[in-house]
Amino acid sequence: MCVQHNSSGVEPGVKVAPCLLLGACFMVGLPVNIAVIFDICRNYKSYTSKVNPNILLLVLNLALVDSVALTTSPLVLYTLFWGFTFGDATCQMMYFILTSCLFISVVTVTAISINYFLIVKLGVANPRLMAQVSRRRREVVFLGGVWALALLFSISTLFTRREIDTQDPVCHLHRAEQAPAAYKRLKLFRDPAGVGMKSLCLLNSTINPFLYAFALRRKLNRSQASSKNNTGMSTVMTTVMTVDMTAVSESPN
Repeated sequence: MCVQHNSSGVEPGVKVAPCLLLGACFMVGLPVNIAVIFDICRNYKSYTSKVNPNILLLVLNLALVDSVALTTSPLVLYTLFWGFTFGDATCQMMYFILTSCLFISVVTVTAISINYFLIVKLGVANPRLMAQVSRRRREVVFLGGVWALALLFSISTLFTRREIDTQDPVCHLHRAEQAPAAYKRLKLFRDPAGVGMKSLCLLNSTINPFLYAFALRRKLNRSQASSKNNTGMSTVMTTVMTVDMTAVSESPN
């Protein structure tokens, strides 16, 4: 339930919209991503007969990352209304999780696009290349590297984020001598545009499973896809990547 709290002096309407959006993301996006994970794990063998195993593994990874990101929705929603009151450790961990998930999501979608291009566009003309690309062990090693690099790149949030004690406590970039300036920058978060872009980060994780589930369904139903179908799947993956890149470009570092 969206309870309004006006200590920050923000118009109620500015808070209600993201409240509804973030609530919908959590209640819809998290179960859908979990359903995708269970469905792929349960039907992995049957899917691999028509879909490249690497793409399935990458989609599984993407659903896992989106699920982790969406678990932070209640905390983000609480912070929007009542400020951040959970201490430095929770502040740092929340941004560490979100930043890591965004990095992993972008790289995973990029890998899906590259795999799709190599298999669909080049695999038919070069069976040897297709056999090399389809080696699952390489993809597992690749994903392990992606997770390791994302965690490494995101570790800076553990040292640069801190709860700033103001009228409304906030979790933001902090240096002792620049705390007032940091708080002023954070006010953008409470403006309509700022709140909208923060919501987009989690909305991205909600939209993703519907997009790639649609793409996989088309692939399964039409294993002998025509050029028109290939274009459709490419469009879906481009859409996912565009949303991911927008979220990363707007996420605070």
